[in-house]
Amino acid sequence: MQTPISIIIIFIACPIAALLFVVRLVASLFSGKVRNQIQKHPILHVIWACIAFVGVFAVIGGVNPSSLTGGTRGRYMRAQAHYAEAFKAGDTNVPLIEMDWFAPTVHFCRVSQSGKGSTRRDVGHAIQAGVSISLDETNLQALVETINHLPTPPKKSLPVERQIVVGCIRSNQWFRAVYDRANIPRELERVSEITGAYLPWFVPQVFGYSAAVSNKGKFLGMANDAPIVISAHDEVDGIHPIHSVLHIWDISRWRDKVISESSLIPEWANQWESVIASQGGNVISIAGFKNVYAVDWRAGKLLWQAPLPERAGHWIMKSIAVGGERAQFLFAAGTYSIERWDMLTGAPLAVLVTNEDVSFVSTSKNGKIFVAGYGGKLGVWQSEKDNPALEITNFTGKLVGISDDGKLLAITSFGRSGIDLLDWKTGNRSDVPLRNSQNIYAVCWSPDGKRLAVYSDSTYPASILIYDTASWKPIAHWNCGQIGQGSEFSFGQNGTLYQIRNNELNALDVSRLKSIGDD
Repeated sequence: MQTPISIIIIFIACPIAALLFVVRLVASLFSGKVRNQIQKHPILHVIWACIAFVGVFAVIGGVNPSSLTGGTRGRYMRAQAHYAEAFKAGDTNVPLIEMDWFAPTVHFCRVSQSGKGSTRRDVGHAIQAGVSISLDETNLQALVETINHLPTPPKKSLPVERQIVVGCIRSNQWFRAVYDRANIPRELERVSEITGAYLPWFVPQVFGYSAAVSNKGKFLGMANDAPIVISAHDEVDGIHPIHSVLHIWDISRWRDKVISESSLIPEWANQWESVIASQGGNVISIAGFKNVYAVDWRAGKLLWQAPLPERAGHWIMKSIAVGGERAQFLFAAGTYSIERWDMLTGAPLAVLVTNEDVSFVSTSKNGKIFVAGYGGKLGVWQSEKDNPALEITNFTGKLVGISDDGKLLAITSFGRSGIDLLDWKTGNRSDVPLRNSQNIYAVCWSPDGKRLAVYSDSTYPASILIYDTASWKPIAHWNCGQIGQGSEFSFGQNGTLYQIRNNELNALDVSRLKSIGDD
């Protein structure tokens, strides 16, 4: 097939004209004769300039055609405009719904009026991932009903990365709307559920800062009731350990005090399973490989040491926790038992669980509530009581985050992207979806209960998502993970979220974060 003469002119003649026009402009800077010619024939030179302008766009389009067509996104926008016109013209092959969103690449979901379609990712040179759609009559009817209830879209202009462009047949009319991925309507989420379309919320990325770096050893834990962070390392003589050294960091002033007496903790720091602080940060309890220890670091003395609850057992991670309104209790968990001890003396006070497989233990920051998972059960104790105030059987959760006031439990389970929110006193329980979260490793409540930090593998490596607990919308994404290194998180009393990662202490000021999409 012969190339039309118009195409030859646009892509060959116009660029040449553009080049000659540029040369003439440059020449006019040095030649009075050329300047006089331009002044004498202005209309001719304006026409020449227009041809040159077309030539510049022809060159740009030849090098990068997407710059003229809007790229992959432009192609989908033109397709939606085509569907709208085709529907008005009576075309019965127009899709029931076409839904497109654009960050970080173009995603689309297209379903025909018979319920067939696909939802995939378009990277420009290829269609990737996604699934084929084949809806039965029930799901097709559910999709139609959901489309009929799509809300009025926001009137404000949205940045491209937040747009979800929807074109669909609704009440025998073509309906088009642009919704906000930072505030996705529930009806649109329902469309995603029915079709299997991957529709993540837009969550702005935020950046933390380095709060401290330990040049020796690593950070091990924070105090619940004081701005105290603990790190430790082993002093060695050549290759042989001599003794362990505790570092106490005051994160309100960033001054550290080092305890270096070798007799305080007669186990090497690299064998410690768990470290916590209480009594205003003055008393530090350490679960070692053989014993549990309590140290008054201000007085520089070992208060007590006691063997593990099971002499032949192995300790689980997070095997000790501080409780009580005055942080007077230490909850010690072995593999098959949980005991409550006196924090200052180490004296056993009660056996809470025995002959059960213990999976986790935790206390609220106000010390009033103690929670444990054991033998397929979840137990909730008031810290000074011997019997649980609530025991749930057939418990399948993997961890629990307790609000600072001890009222609410955020329960996570394997394979779930949300939490069970339990008010343990009233028994009220609700299923809360956490958008964009996948496998959840940890949850932390802010001191005022208005934010929930969730550490999950929604990205690789794992990262933190911050949720507003009033709306449960994701409001911030802190990409703080590192391949090959785990992290622990805890809120400080001032609402700052701290990350312990090996010898680093990083921080994020959560109190400054605000939700977008509601304005």
